[in-house]
Amino acid sequence: MQLVFGIFFILSMTQVLHSQNFTGKWKLKTNILELGEIEMLLNFEQTSDSTFLAYSRPEAIKDVVSGLKYSLIKNKDVFKNGSIVHIYNGEIKNDSLHGILTTPMINLYFSAKIKNEKMSGVLYGNNRDEYNFSFSASPFDKDALNYDYPSLITEIKSTFQNHIYDAEILNSRRWKKFFKNLDAVGSKITDDLELFFDFTVLSQNLKMSHINLIRHNPWDVSDEAPLHFEPLVTHKMIDSSTAYIQFYGFQLADTSIVRNFFKQIITQQTPNLIFDFRGASGGDYSSMFLAQYLVSDTYEAGFFIGNTYYKKHRKLPDENTVLNLPVYNGKSLEEFVQTVLNDGLLRGKVTPDKELHYKGNVYALIDEYSASATEPISYFLKQHKLATLVGEKTAGAMLSSSPITIRDDWTLVLPIADYYTSDRFRIEQKGVKPDIKIKSEEALDYVIDKIKK
Repeated sequence: MQLVFGIFFILSMTQVLHSQNFTGKWKLKTNILELGEIEMLLNFEQTSDSTFLAYSRPEAIKDVVSGLKYSLIKNKDVFKNGSIVHIYNGEIKNDSLHGILTTPMINLYFSAKIKNEKMSGVLYGNNRDEYNFSFSASPFDKDALNYDYPSLITEIKSTFQNHIYDAEILNSRRWKKFFKNLDAVGSKITDDLELFFDFTVLSQNLKMSHINLIRHNPWDVSDEAPLHFEPLVTHKMIDSSTAYIQFYGFQLADTSIVRNFFKQIITQQTPNLIFDFRGASGGDYSSMFLAQYLVSDTYEAGFFIGNTYYKKHRKLPDENTVLNLPVYNGKSLEEFVQTVLNDGLLRGKVTPDKELHYKGNVYALIDEYSASATEPISYFLKQHKLATLVGEKTAGAMLSSSPITIRDDWTLVLPIADYYTSDRFRIEQKGVKPDIKIKSEEALDYVIDKIKK
């Protein structure tokens, strides 16, 4: 009797997932890549006793990608059925599933357990500290989520109309085509990930930065939640004559770190300073604070322009109008947004620091990923010959954005202000060119060698 029970127990353990019957459609919930909590539908198929595969709606990519681009995507084995999401190399191990989840945006490892017809697990990258997203899933018997995506798209369009920095551009051929294509895919969308993918692909054709669709508002932070900022800046002495400071982005919380560093190198009379802006994708206006340690006079630093101005004027404001604008001090994001929304214009200005002034040689390293808030400071340094720019042209992604919640946590990030430098140069889609053009990965060594010579 004990032998029979033991055999039965072993057989039942080797067929846990068979009894769970994991094949079929599942609704998976996860918060991935800071999109907020989204839902996606995946079809699971068992391909042998120990293997499986999964995929989202077939041919979904074709809704927004056509022609040669679609053919190139389908040539890849994992995308041959045109689904946005695939899980391949799937293995069944007792009560768990393991595989590789791939999308056109990101590849992640998939690990899940099934118990009582519920699935839970994690999606993770090679570095679990960088990418590690938990998820839950349950069986689903419909072809699409019960959500009105077409009406959400209608609200997205009206949000653009009401908040973008210049509503007139929405009448351009490029924008009309974007809205038409978005309407066309609305009735085909079956889950949140499809909406995100379709919006992202179609909006790339607009040739405009700072446009995104997510399912949470990054500015909605509980008053009770403690604020913690990881520094986006590091610094060191390369040698006794050269200081180096690298920015991964810009945030007001780092200004004290930067100030203390300038105080140190000024006291030590360090003759050379290297700013490393490579890969710095943006942040807030505190990027312009760097200039206050380099200038000896006050300079204009360009102006921001929003839809309140463009509703009444089609030409840029004249110089006298700009000089009489309120000056943004960079210390309150809320102040910036409200001034742009209310007045439509806001002016930038750089004033020398009252105590610290660096007089050495300054170099700034830039590349194609130096974007947004990194670009006005790069241009300002070049414009006033405060630094030598070395590397590659910047991203040309210089608009100021704000997240606007639409409904059900769906949030549209869109540009509420354009930016012009003091000499009327528009950085958006143009970028800032280096003084010395060289491959980004060689820029630091080039500058160090130049200093040594």
